[in-house]
Amino acid sequence: MGFNSTSVAKAAMDAMNIGSAAFEKYFNEDHHKEGSKHVQARYNHSKDHRIPLNDIARSEFANGVALLSNTVPNTFWLLYQLYLDPKLLKNAAGKYRPCWSLAKTQKANQQIPSTC
Repeated sequence: MGFNSTSVAKAAMDAMNIGSAAFEKYFNEDHHKEGSKHVQARYNHSKDHRIPLNDIARSEFANGVALLSNTVPNTFWLLYQLYLDPKLLKNAAGKYRPCWSLAKTQKANQQIPSTC
C-alpha cells in the first residue's frame, strides 16, 4: 500500500517518543526503586533478560496508555450498568459495603480479610 507509519501516525509516534524519554529518565534516576513493586518487577525482569533501557521505557509507556484506554471506558460502562438497574446496584453495594467499612477502619499494614 505504500503507507509510511511515521507519516500516518505522526502524533502517536511523537507521543511515544516523548513518553518513552520521560520513562527513560525516570529509570535512569532510579525513581522506579521508590515506585510500585509491579513496576520494579517488570523493570528487573527486563534488565535480567538484557532488554535495552529504551525498549523498557517504550514498553512502560505503551502499557500505561493501553491500561488507561481500556480501564476508563470499562469503568464507565460498569458504573453505567450498575446505576441503570437499581436492583443490581443495591445487590452490589450490599456485597461490598462490609469491605468499604472495614477498609476505612483497618490500619494500612493490616490485610483485609479474604471474604471481601
